[in-house]
Amino acid sequence: MYRRNRSTDYTLFSLILLVFIIGNKFANVDTFNGVIWSDDKNDFVRIFDVPSFAKLHNDIIAKIRSTEAYNFNGTTLKLTAFPIKNLITFRNNNTVASGLHGDVWELIADTLNFKIRYTSISEHEYGTQSKNGSWDGLIGYIYRNETDIIPRTVVFPSRTTALQFTLPMWMTGCESIKNNLTNWSFSSYRLYVRKQLQHHNTWMIELFRPSLWMSTIALFFVLVFASFLQQTLNSGKMKGTKEADHTASCTLRDNFFYVFSIYCNQGWLPSLFERRAKILLLSTRLFSWLLIIAFSSKLISHVTQREFHTPFEDLESLYRDTNYKVAVKRNSFVYSVFAKSMRPIYKKIMNSNRLSPGIDLESYEKVCTGKYTYFEAQDEMEAKNSKLCDMTYVGKNYYNGWVAGGLVRGFKHTKAINTGVLRLLENGAIQRLKSIWLAPSSKLESNSSVSESIALHHLSLIFAMLLGATILSFVILLIEIAIYRYFNRRQIIIAGKRPPI
Repeated sequence: MYRRNRSTDYTLFSLILLVFIIGNKFANVDTFNGVIWSDDKNDFVRIFDVPSFAKLHNDIIAKIRSTEAYNFNGTTLKLTAFPIKNLITFRNNNTVASGLHGDVWELIADTLNFKIRYTSISEHEYGTQSKNGSWDGLIGYIYRNETDIIPRTVVFPSRTTALQFTLPMWMTGCESIKNNLTNWSFSSYRLYVRKQLQHHNTWMIELFRPSLWMSTIALFFVLVFASFLQQTLNSGKMKGTKEADHTASCTLRDNFFYVFSIYCNQGWLPSLFERRAKILLLSTRLFSWLLIIAFSSKLISHVTQREFHTPFEDLESLYRDTNYKVAVKRNSFVYSVFAKSMRPIYKKIMNSNRLSPGIDLESYEKVCTGKYTYFEAQDEMEAKNSKLCDMTYVGKNYYNGWVAGGLVRGFKHTKAINTGVLRLLENGAIQRLKSIWLAPSSKLESNSSVSESIALHHLSLIFAMLLGATILSFVILLIEIAIYRYFNRRQIIIAGKRPPI
């Protein structure tokens, strides 16, 4: 028995009950819990074990469950959107929707027993908020109560003034959360550029790593000095002979070119040099053959290689190191970020006229035809899967956020819609639809490469080296002729003879 013989107990009990009733009048959640003293059990018991509190608690639970399992009984809701390839498109005079979001909302409607009346608009933009608080674009329709649902919106705080969000369907970015939420699908805002592969012009140098090149060059000079030292020692032993005179005439420069010719497996060596340095020559020749085999084994693959070099890694390097412009959809979220953000890089790009807003197709075509990068959500890029040109994202992702549906403010059955979304997430329906409608985009890292058949332009470096060597030979020839004529003329003058004209 509870303490009902004291007025203070009645007052306390009545006050708790009053607070409980008032709290649940303004909140649809079970926020009250606690214990109360029981004289019968001579101990504290849960408040909801008291019959009066238990009845109120059960009423609240029933009310919450009724909102979550609400049956729309065939009610028609209006859904407004602009067509986006593979995300939502309309056919049969806007009576049927297809695409990722179209199928998702069709499944939700079937689950909750309501019908959808589709409306397609010509404004291909989500819209931005004006200074007076109103919205334009697609969000403007739901802000003005002209529609009940918009199928896709990214969850940003500024948009809560125009609509209310459903339970998120997937997320943009945030790798750390991806690893923990296996039922969610993900996307991200990224910078996209045209995938242009360039020929590997430095293949001759990059066949070996720098450390190997340095070791090869160091060994070359060791062999040169070893050869010169051996020739010097041999000339001392054969002093006074004809061979000694010939050996002494082999300078360090001669040994340099002799060893270099062996390295290249070509050229001519004096017979005396071969007789007196057999072990050294054999070692050098074996090393040269090993070098040629190693060089030739990867030659063809490197000659035909094409590489993709990322022109930039983020907006800062784009602005600092390139003349690329940023293409965005007009009146989109990304456009509003550039227009309103206080970050210096956004202001610099805006002030330098390197932000290029336009409609969706215009922005896509700019990237395919010029030095533009497209700033867009990854799921929309995967949905477009355009054949205008191959694109790849570069650098980090921006603006992590949830992708959800939008409901008109004041919509009474948001929990029922959220229950429908949750069912699709739990049974994997949304993930399956994404695998059907979206083509996963890939990032082509810097120095990623592909190969093709050998063509003449692949050997341009070799011809350039031959041309450079030919020009250098003529320059050296002209210098030698000039030097010869100069010294010859000087000797004639010193001898007192008249130089020839």
